Amino acid sequence: MLRGDISAGNAQVLTDALEQGDYSSIRRILQSFLQETQEKGAESCLLSNELLVLALAQPGRLQNLISIADEAGVASCKFLLFLRDPIDQALSLYKHRAKIGTAVDIEVWPEQYYFYGEGLQRFFQAVREFPTLLACRKYENRVGFLEEVFFRDWLKISSSLKPPIKVVNPSLSISELLLIKQLRSMHDQLPEVLYKSFLAIPKEKKAQEPRIEQYYRDVLASHLEQYRNTWTTCNNYLPPDEQLELPMATEQSISSTDKVMTFSPVQGQLIARLIQNATTSSFRWALRKKQWLNKLSKLKRQMVKS
Repeated sequence: MLRGDISAGNAQVLTDALEQGDYSSIRRILQSFLQETQEKGAESCLLSNELLVLALAQPGRLQNLISIADEAGVASCKFLLFLRDPIDQALSLYKHRAKIGTAVDIEVWPEQYYFYGEGLQRFFQAVREFPTLLACRKYENRVGFLEEVFFRDWLKISSSLKPPIKVVNPSLSISELLLIKQLRSMHDQLPEVLYKSFLAIPKEKKAQEPRIEQYYRDVLASHLEQYRNTWTTCNNYLPPDEQLELPMATEQSISSTDKVMTFSPVQGQLIARLIQNATTSSFRWALRKKQWLNKLSKLKRQMVKS
């Protein structure tokens, strides 16, 4: 092995085909990956996507994928599933979805957009027919963890790999995301400007926000607790020393008074500069130009599809 990367995933096209039940496309996609693998002289092809586990949770899809892979010439299939403490995973997922200011409020998001509680349970039911294909590990947020588990433990590759040069899907603080959501109502191009600016601020220079983070965690816990059977099943698949922390709803009432934004001096200075720049004609023109470019890009995609 010459090089290894942990990326945002390369199997979105496969996930989409599974969701649509388009088995001819699935076969074509797998054959394309297999051909690329052979052309590059590799022994294995690694496919990853965060939504793949939900796509495979639907009845019959895992069996169909394995059968199609066999027909396409794939010698064997194996799956590695990283699991995370449910509340940490849900909060991270929400923050990622909220970065452009379009996500619904946290109070209603779990009911409408959180699917892992039921999806994971259905996936584990499907994988029971193939008990030797699945390995599960608990995710840890530390440098080198994915390289260690993925390459050394799972693939049995001992080659030393360079640390990743960037973080995949970096997230902002909750306060930053709330501000972005509010500014979107004023102009739909402001979130992107503010997101990139906030992203440049080192985490250690941002304000701690224990009250609002605990509020979000309590809201999520009150919803995720109902999937206790799912989390227990996850722990049955995980090593004994890598068990998930089960969500427990607080017995106290969740107070929305804790939903208060907090910013450090560095964050405050950035916001002040944005307000100052927003009064200039050049800033307004830049936003208008970006808006038109986005519209043209959207029109181009529609024309290509048609």
